[in-house]
Amino acid sequence: MPYNFPYYKELLLQNGYKKMLTLFSYKTEPGTLPENMYQKSDLLETRLYKHGIRIRRLDMKNFNHEMSELQKVYNQANQSNWGFTTA
Repeated sequence: MPYNFPYYKELLLQNGYKKMLTLFSYKTEPGTLPENMYQKSDLLETRLYKHGIRIRRLDMKNFNHEMSELQKVYNQANQSNWGFTTA
């Protein structure tokens, strides 16, 4: 998710642009997730597996292929999000 400096808002408004949509982003620091988030993650993985969806680590020996596959999933998952263009 892109980050824009706070002064961008006024800069854009002063140049004739207008607000179309409010988007939110969130930031967390590594290691700050509540412990129950990890438990929920395990539960989610179990539920996804029942529907044929697997969560796995990247195969770093085949990094380029992995990134190509990830790009396909990313583009398909975001195609209906406002302002998204394929990567």
